[in-house]
Amino acid sequence: MTDRIVGTAAYMAPEALRGEITPKSDIFSFGVVLLEIISGLLPIDEKREPQLLLSIKEEIEDEEKTIEEYVDEKMSDWNIASIEKMYSVASQCLNEKKNRRPDAKKVQQQLQEMTVI
Repeated sequence: MTDRIVGTAAYMAPEALRGEITPKSDIFSFGVVLLEIISGLLPIDEKREPQLLLSIKEEIEDEEKTIEEYVDEKMSDWNIASIEKMYSVASQCLNEKKNRRPDAKKVQQQLQEMTVI
């Protein structure tokens, strides 16, 4: 049990920001890390628009942008299907509702199923 919640807000799940920590809070944070890997972007950058990395998920869901527009050039040896699968896992992890996020075992299974060419 913890009495005090600490961490970087850009990685914190909505419920964690309200003071509730669960294993699903860690899943949310892992989703942010997956977005960082895909995009090569920091989780927050005041000089960038959008400033929060999480906002790219909203842009993609609203069909304003595609994941391809955010892929880091360092991932050029990955095929787009693998990148889209990784993004799908990240998106599931970043669900606002904690009980709709996958558990760690499911995330592990999904990532192990990915193939990189």
